[in-house]
Amino acid sequence: MTARHAHPPAGSAAALLEQRRCDLLTDFLRGAAPGFVRENTRIIDDYFIESFEASTAGPVIDIIRNPYAMIALGGYGRQEQCLHSDIDLLFLFKKRSRPPLKGSSGKLSIRCGISASTWATPPAP
Repeated sequence: MTARHAHPPAGSAAALLEQRRCDLLTDFLRGAAPGFVRENTRIIDDYFIESFEASTAGPVIDIIRNPYAMIALGGYGRQEQCLHSDIDLLFLFKKRSRPPLKGSSGKLSIRCGISASTWATPPAP
């Protein structure tokens, strides 16, 4: 039994991510992507920026009332994101918050590890 991959809506941040990664992989297989992991990291950065801007979560979190930072960790944070590696993110808030975060990226084939903490409380190891 095989799983069917549902494609994201055309023009969405998820669709752009899939297309950009497919193009990058094609270049890599032709030997034309010497900075593959760095470029893959940049593509994922673009995805998070584009999807956050279009999300319902962005306005709810409100950076003015509760300043926060989204911190990339691990290979992603080092700009060494491999094709099938997970993405580790830390959301650091000034005040305690209950943001609408999920531990996956929906229909994408990307695994995300998400942690949230406040300035006063260090993140769990």
